[in-house]
Parts: sequence; C-alpha cells; structure tokens
Amino acid sequence: MSHFYSLTIAEISLKCKIEDNDSKYIIFPNYAPFVSHPNKADNHSDYYIISYGCLPIHRIIEFHGDKTICSLLPLTVAYWKEGNEYIYCVQKKNPTELKLIAIVSEGFTQGRIFLEEEISVKRTLFFPLSQYFIDQFLLLNILHTGYGIRLHCCGIVYKEKAFLFVGKSGSGKSTIAKIFKANKEVTVLSDEYVILKRNNSMVKAYGTPWMSEVNAYSNSSADLGAVYFIQHDKFNNISLMHPVKSTIELIRQSSSCFLTGDKMEFVMSFCAEISESIPCFVLGFVPDNDVIDFVFNHKKV
Repeated sequence: MSHFYSLTIAEISLKCKIEDNDSKYIIFPNYAPFVSHPNKADNHSDYYIISYGCLPIHRIIEFHGDKTICSLLPLTVAYWKEGNEYIYCVQKKNPTELKLIAIVSEGFTQGRIFLEEEISVKRTLFFPLSQYFIDQFLLLNILHTGYGIRLHCCGIVYKEKAFLFVGKSGSGKSTIAKIFKANKEVTVLSDEYVILKRNNSMVKAYGTPWMSEVNAYSNSSADLGAVYFIQHDKFNNISLMHPVKSTIELIRQSSSCFLTGDKMEFVMSFCAEISESIPCFVLGFVPDNDVIDFVFNHKKV
C-alpha cells in the first residue's frame, strides 16, 4: 500500500509517495499545519518516491568529485551534483551509519529518497520529509531559483501586515516572539525562520515549521510592512537603517549550507530589493511589553 503526503510551505508543495509500506506516520506538531494526506496521487504533479532500506551506497562510493559537507551535529550532511541529478546524503559518525540518501532532479521537484529501515513498535514511523533536513534542502533550492529567500528572524503578523525582527543568535528574536505572542492581535509566524517571496510588487512573509523556542509554527502569511534589526538595549529606540547596510545584514541572515550552484547571486539581489522597497530599522529594545506599543506607534500600521 502506498501513502501520499504533501508538505506545503510558502505555497511551495513537496509531494511524496511512500512505497509499499503499511506503517503509520507520526507528524510532529510543528509540521501538522503544513502537511496534507490525500487519498490518491495527483497525476499532474511531480513526486518524491520514498523507500525504506536498501540505500544505494554505491552512488556515494563511486563519486570522487567535489562535495559540499555540512556538520549538523551529531549528523554530517553532504551533497553534490552528478550529471543532471543532485545526490544528498546524511550519515552519523561514519559512512557505515548512513541515514538517508536522496537522488533528485536538477530542478529539485522529483526524485527518490531512501531512508534506513527503522525498527518501530506497531510499524509507526516519523513523517519522512521531516527527517534529516531533507525538506529544507529541497525547498530552499526550489525557493532560490527566483522565488524568494529564507531569513533567520522572528516574524509576526499585525493588522494584515508582517513585521520581521532580524538578528543573530542571542539578539532577542525568541524574547520578542514571547512578548508579541501574548498579544491577541498578533500572530507569530516563527521565532527562527521566515520565508520571503515576491508577491507582485510586494514582498510576502510566510511562517515555517523549522525550530522554535516558543512553539510558534504558523502557516499564515502577509505582505511585509517593515524589517527591524534588533539588539538588546537599556531603553527602546529606533533608527532608520541605510539600504546598503541592511542588504549586507539580510544576506548574512539568509545564508544556508544547503544552497547549490550559483544561488547566492539571487539571494544577494533579492536582499537588495527588500532593502530598497521595505523600510528597515535598527531596533534597540528592553525585553518587556512596552516594546509592542513602541514599535507599532513608531511605524503606523
């Protein structure tokens, strides 16, 4: 019996068919708003065919070219291009502990994904596209072909506009999310990653299911109203940021180890577009509820 699932993030759908498997699949709460489970395949869509066991290890052993390797402890992720396909593999500690091998098309919209055979009680397995960062590898490479970028930030929606709070780890993104989450008029998209896409002449912000300290995984979206580059301070203060500086900071916070080929060129161009078209500010803030009124009274929405 085959199972069909669709994972849709930022209006980009990753559709998979799990072959000949009678297992039940656990969908983590953070993925639930983004996953659908149709009874049958859509004949007009591309699919990732997913199989358990019998990983094609020869595709790794026989390749001797350059590979991009990312250390995501305790895992090591590697990927490379071979002909008109990309190979993506995840291993733990050493090559004999391979967890996943994916062989996907150059456009990243179809292919085969092989996972190690898991021994589970009552044949219950985790939703495969949520495993070993494979969804991020696929979606980000589709996204960066001209659709948009993923930004390391906290994103909220207030009065049908999205506002982003951008900063490196420890700058206060999760603190901001906790403060705004308590406001019933605000929807927190995420406190870790938000996707930005072109929407006609506007830029649209989307929630994602990836990581969150405040359990904020919203499938909502809204046109982008403003971007704030945040830092802790002794008092609340806002200043306009020069487009060149904001472009540099956006590029820094949108980089990813999963990008293939020359996709960083698009990232740089898209970040420059955001800086030129969306108001960008530096926000120094005190971590209390006063920052809500301070932000919204400064930028009328």
